Amino acid sequence: MRETLIRCVRCNRPICSDCMRPASVGFQCPDDVKLGRATQRPLRTSVGAVRRGNRPYVTGVLVALNAAVYVVTAVQSVYGFNRPSRSALFEQWQMLPAAVGTSGEYYRLLTATFPARQRAAHRDRIMLALIIIGPYLERLLGWWRYLSVYLLGALGGSVAIYLFRARFSPVVGASGAIFGLFAAALVFVRS
Repeated sequence: MRETLIRCVRCNRPICSDCMRPASVGFQCPDDVKLGRATQRPLRTSVGAVRRGNRPYVTGVLVALNAAVYVVTAVQSVYGFNRPSRSALFEQWQMLPAAVGTSGEYYRLLTATFPARQRAAHRDRIMLALIIIGPYLERLLGWWRYLSVYLLGALGGSVAIYLFRARFSPVVGASGAIFGLFAAALVFVRS
């Protein structure tokens, strides 16, 4: 038995300097530390916790799908990779606000996300942004929330173009979806 002036902050028993355990304020005895560990709730992963084990399959599928649509439109086009916008698939999937409104072809609001015009540099930057931000957000949100954010961003961009752009100006590209992912990332950075 040793003399001490240090007392446990939980039970107020005296504790020696060899047995004391540092706490947030003061020190605790070994018995109270054991009791605290036994009653502590296990940690749960929240939406903000990045899950390391999940692989970003959806991001890979989206990049592959964009690349595949580009290759298909380029092969169908008489101009090849120089002007893939001259293919039948491109014509069917592009977003033409006048066609959406009058013909009721609302599927074009989402299909316009996948084809790309002849500007390879722009398409490559969009895919690079998806490759950089996509895996992180997919792990953070889970695959179905991530896909929902991507599709809602694509749909939101197409609806904005439908409402505010020239009626006979065709539009394609995944910029709206990427900006939707950037907005989601900004929400998590700010919180």
